[in-house]
Amino acid sequence: MTSITTNPAAMQAARSLAATMSSLAATKARIESGLAVPTAEANPAIFVSPKACGRISQAGRRCARASASAARW
Repeated sequence: MTSITTNPAAMQAARSLAATMSSLAATKARIESGLAVPTAEANPAIFVSPKACGRISQAGRRCARASASAARW
């Protein structure tokens, strides 16, 4: 039976997971403290939001036009 300590692929996966968890903890600490998270890799929400807001705004305008059009009938 192979254990994680004798399986090189498992050891690499464990190291990779540890590095990812460390990076996640650092990013979470920055967000919670109010510091900026400057890259989409670190915080994709800040880069998605303007696009999503634009779509929501566009949907609102379409809804208003449809309501105005329906009110004329």
